[in-house]
Amino acid sequence: MEAFTAMHSGKTGLLLVSVCALVLAYKFWRHVHHPLYKFPGPRLAAWTNLPYSYWFLTGRQPFVMLALHEKYGPVVRTSPNELSFNTAASWKDIYGHRPGHGTFTKSDFYDGASFVDRARSVINTKDPAEHGRMRRYLSHAFSERALRGQEQLIAEVVDLFIVKLGDYGKSENGTDLHRWLNMMAFDLTGSLAFGESFDALQNGGAHPSVEFILKAVRHIARLEKPTERPDFLNRILENGDEEEISDVQLAAHASGLLTAGSDTTSTTLSTVFYYLMQHPDWMRKVQHESRTMFDSYEDITALSTQDMPIAKAVCLEAFRLYPPVPLGLSRVVPPGGDTVDGHFVPGGTVVSTNPLAACWSPSNFKNPRDFCPERWLEDWAGDAFEASQPFSLGLRGCVGKNLAWIQINTVIAKVTYKYDLEWINRDMNWHRDSRMYTLWEKPSLMVRVKARAGKVD
Repeated sequence: MEAFTAMHSGKTGLLLVSVCALVLAYKFWRHVHHPLYKFPGPRLAAWTNLPYSYWFLTGRQPFVMLALHEKYGPVVRTSPNELSFNTAASWKDIYGHRPGHGTFTKSDFYDGASFVDRARSVINTKDPAEHGRMRRYLSHAFSERALRGQEQLIAEVVDLFIVKLGDYGKSENGTDLHRWLNMMAFDLTGSLAFGESFDALQNGGAHPSVEFILKAVRHIARLEKPTERPDFLNRILENGDEEEISDVQLAAHASGLLTAGSDTTSTTLSTVFYYLMQHPDWMRKVQHESRTMFDSYEDITALSTQDMPIAKAVCLEAFRLYPPVPLGLSRVVPPGGDTVDGHFVPGGTVVSTNPLAACWSPSNFKNPRDFCPERWLEDWAGDAFEASQPFSLGLRGCVGKNLAWIQINTVIAKVTYKYDLEWINRDMNWHRDSRMYTLWEKPSLMVRVKARAGKVD
C-alpha cells in the first residue's frame, strides 16, 4: 500500500511539474510573440505591471522614466501593454490631430479621477464626442472676453498675495514662498471656478480642509440665482444648454479645474523663483525688465505683461526643467493600430510621451539639465523646442492655457517689481527633494522678502 501511495504521489508530482512547464512554455511563447516584444525596456516590465506600480509608489517615477529612456532610447516598454516615448514627434502623433488617423483616446487611468456619481468632466471624459461638446461650452469661460472680465478677480487675489508675502517674508526666518504661491493659486482658481475664494491667503496661508472644499462645491447651488460675477460657472451657463449641464456636472468641471489649474500654476511659479534665486544674474534681468517696463505697480496688468520676453524665456525654461504635469498622459492606440514616431504600434496599446524624459533628453536639447533661458531668446540650433509641451497639445490640450499665462506673468511682474528675494534654505534641491504622486509634491522654498531699494509704490 505504501509503495502504491508513493508511486501515485510521484506520478502526481510529475504531472504537476509537466503542467507547470507547459504553462511556462506557453507564457514564454506568448512573450516572444507579443506585438510589443521588439520594443526595448526592463525585462520584468514586459511580464508584469509590478515594476511600473512600484516606480509610482516611490514618488520618483518621472526620474525613473528619465533613466529608462537614457538607457533604452526614445521608446521604452514600461509594462506588458504600455510604451513610453520622449520625442517631439511622439507628442504630435499621440496628442495632436492627424487627418486620416483615428483618435488616441484617454486610457482607463482617468477612471480614477471621476467626480461624485461618476460625473465626467472635461479633464477625465474618454469619449471624444462628449469631450468636444464639453470643450465647446467651456471655451467661452476662457475666451478673450471672459478673461478680460476676470482680470479684476485675478488682480484682487494676486495683490493680496503680494501683501501677505511682504508681511510674512520680512521676518528673520523668512517664509515658505512655495506655500504662499500654492495658496494664492488655490484661492484664485477657487474664486474663478466656484465663484468664491477659499480665503487661504486671508487666513494666514492655512490650507483649507476637505470639508471646506466640499462646502465650496455646494456653492454650485447659487446658480439657481444667477449673478453678474464673471467667473467660469456663469460663463458656462451663458453658453451651454442648461438642461444638459447638471449641478453635479458643473461641480465636476469646477473640481477638475481647481486641481489642474491651481497646482500646475503654483508649481510653475515656484520653479521660476527657485531658478531665479539660484541664478542671480537672471533675477537681475527679470527685475530690470519689470522695473523699467512699468512706471508704477498699478501699471502691471494682464495686458501690460504680455510682452515680457525675458520673463517668458525664464518661464519656458522652468516648464522644460520641471514640467508642471510630470506624468505621461496615457492614450490608447485606435483599433487597427497606428504609427508613433515612425513605429507601428498595435491597436489597444497604451502610449504616452513622458514630459521629463522628453525635456531632459540630449537628443532634444543642448545642455538639457542646465538652466539656460537664453535658448528661448536666441533660438538655439539643434534644440527640439516642440519636445516641451507643458500644456500638452491638440484638441485635448489645456483649455486654460491663456488664463495660466495671465496668472504667471502677473505674479512674476509684481513680485520682481516690488521685492528683492533672499533664498534661505540653500541646502534644498528642487529635483532631489521632490516626489510625484500624479502631481508634484515639492519641498519648502524658504525666502526672506525685502522691499526693493529705490522707487516703491
